[in-house]
Amino acid sequence: MDKKALRREFRSKRDHLSSREFVQANQQIWTRLKNLIKWESISAIHIYLPIPQSKEIPTEPLVKHVRKHYPEITLVVPKVAEHFQLEHFQIYAKTKFDFNAWGIPEPLSGQSFPIDQLDLAIVPLLAFDHQGHRLGYGKGFYDRFLAECSPDMQTIGLSLFPPIQDIPVESTDVPLTTVVTPDKVFQFS
Repeated sequence: MDKKALRREFRSKRDHLSSREFVQANQQIWTRLKNLIKWESISAIHIYLPIPQSKEIPTEPLVKHVRKHYPEITLVVPKVAEHFQLEHFQIYAKTKFDFNAWGIPEPLSGQSFPIDQLDLAIVPLLAFDHQGHRLGYGKGFYDRFLAECSPDMQTIGLSLFPPIQDIPVESTDVPLTTVVTPDKVFQFS
């Protein structure tokens, strides 16, 4: 199956989750993620902000947890720039956001953050395979971003569903180090 068909399939699977199933899956993912991260070794986390209408896994629990328990950790979010590139901005409790053309919340202003100082990136996805390849939304934002990051940076995808057998892989695709699902944590080399 090609990527376009896989995207349709997994968007449909998300849309057909009941509110109860969605909330329960998110709680299970958050519990696993919170226990997975080695908080004391993290100084800066890149976090995606979910598209509300697309049933993306919310990252607000992570933001709240960091602010409450690890205020020394810098929180960084993306903003879409020209040519499908991401810019990265440090956020604060008072940061104001607006939605871009795709419905993604982005900071209205803020301090740019160098990606070579990131220790961890929380990455959105629609699906993933047993090798850590992710199926994104098709614009290549995250593959370009991850290709610029240190190969030592941990990358964690959040998925509502278990891995699939095969995602068509392109030379520009960057596999993740970890994916967290409601039922399991998958680690990749």
